[in-house]
Amino acid sequence: LLIRSFARLQDVDPGFVPTRLLVADIPLSPTTYAKPAQRFEFFDRVMNRAKALPGVTNAGAASFLPVSGGGSIIHFNIFGHPPKSASEYVAAGYRTITPSYLETLGVPLIRGRMIRESDDEKAPPVVVLNATMAKTFFQNEDPLGKRIQLGALPDKDTPWMEIVGVVGDVRPGLGVDPQAEMYLPYKQADGVLPVFQLSVVLRTAN
Repeated sequence: LLIRSFARLQDVDPGFVPTRLLVADIPLSPTTYAKPAQRFEFFDRVMNRAKALPGVTNAGAASFLPVSGGGSIIHFNIFGHPPKSASEYVAAGYRTITPSYLETLGVPLIRGRMIRESDDEKAPPVVVLNATMAKTFFQNEDPLGKRIQLGALPDKDTPWMEIVGVVGDVRPGLGVDPQAEMYLPYKQADGVLPVFQLSVVLRTAN
């Protein structure tokens, strides 16, 4: 039974291309890197050096990598549809990512666009949803152009994020069904929830 279960797991599509990937967790000291600009400069330097390594074809980073058993769940609300009570609060998986992260994993783009280098702390806030989140919370509507906000209830001090893309589902584990999940540019997410750790993923040629 154990062998058959393992064989079935090998046939499960994780939602990304798992071959030729290298990963590394990079935590930062909240004291040494207290300012956002310090964190941005550090992670930008790491990503630029990673992409320049011999044999590396692409590189990205995220707050949590797939199939790692980690991840965050966060409340959010949809512009124009505030919850009437606590029973209507909604939540989804939450990952902050660098540009090229989804492309490095090989996650397919379904609609719209991916996170770009221009989606920095000075740009209008954006977010990319996975297919399950788009279907669960927008059903037959086109989510592109709609706005969501972190937090269970609307808050004037929290920025609204425009949905600019929908990507394929990535499984949080081989034996786990895809969950609703959102991806935020880490430089924009840092203003709401400071980013002190990213896990780097490299795709190699061989």
